[in-house]
Amino acid sequence: MHPYIQNRLLTILFLLLFWHNKDYLVTYQDKLCTTLHVKGKIDNYTVDPEKKILVLNDVKTSSDPLTNEWMDKGKHFDQLCYQMQMALYMDALKSIAHKDYGFDDTWRCRTHIWGVGTRPDYFSRCFVVNDEYMEDGKQVYEQCMKMIAYYEIFGHEEEVEFID
Repeated sequence: MHPYIQNRLLTILFLLLFWHNKDYLVTYQDKLCTTLHVKGKIDNYTVDPEKKILVLNDVKTSSDPLTNEWMDKGKHFDQLCYQMQMALYMDALKSIAHKDYGFDDTWRCRTHIWGVGTRPDYFSRCFVVNDEYMEDGKQVYEQCMKMIAYYEIFGHEEEVEFID
C-alpha cells in the first residue's frame, strides 16, 4: 500500500471521536464554592478489563520531522504543552473506567501520541508518553484549574499581574 494512503487510513482509524464532560467541585476552606466544567474530545482509547489496562491514544499533526527529538523537553510536544492535555484526558478516562469497569490502582495506564506528518512523505509515528511527562502535565493542569477556581470564587475585579 502506498505510504500516503496508509498514513491517511491510520489517521482516519484513530479519529474516533469521544466527548467527555466532567465537573470538578471546588472547595475553599472546607466549603463548596464553585464547579468547573471541563469538556474534551479524546481521539481514541482502549479499555481491557481482563488485563486491567487503560490506553489513551491521541493524534497530533506536525510539519516538524517526527524524530525521537520531537518528544524531548523543549521540543514540539513540550512546547505545545501536550502533556497537560494528555494528563487531563487520562484522568477523564480513569473516571469513566472506574465507573464502567472498576478501574483502580492495580490497573496499568499507557498514553500514546500518534504523530502524523503534514509534509511529503507524510510520515506517521507512534510515541509513548512516559510517566514523567504525564506527571508534569497533571501538575500543570491542576495549577491552571486552581487559578481558574480562584478567579471564579473571588472574582476578576482586580487586575492581576504575572511576575516571571
